[in-house]
Amino acid sequence: AGADGVVSTPANLFPGPFVDLYRSFCEGRMDLVDRIDRELIPLLGKLLTVLPTGAGSIKAALELQGVCARHTVSPWPEASESDLLDMKKLLDETTRAIDRFQVNDG
Repeated sequence: AGADGVVSTPANLFPGPFVDLYRSFCEGRMDLVDRIDRELIPLLGKLLTVLPTGAGSIKAALELQGVCARHTVSPWPEASESDLLDMKKLLDETTRAIDRFQVNDG
């Protein structure tokens, strides 16, 4: 897309698929890049939709993973208990998809 790089917010939760995406691209394995982009990236993007801001969503997910608290600074909304339940479902779905996804290294 013409960019030199990106810091992907969902990579804070699931770095593996982004590492695989980068390595596959560098190795010219566009079939794997396309598979990751088609099968995993949309799920990772859904994690940003629990709250009106991606930051609030990611903080909620990180709390569920035991990394940090869900607290945000104004004006970004903080996740409610209901938001945490929604995020837990998405995290579980995403984790299962990543676990099923096989990168063939050879």
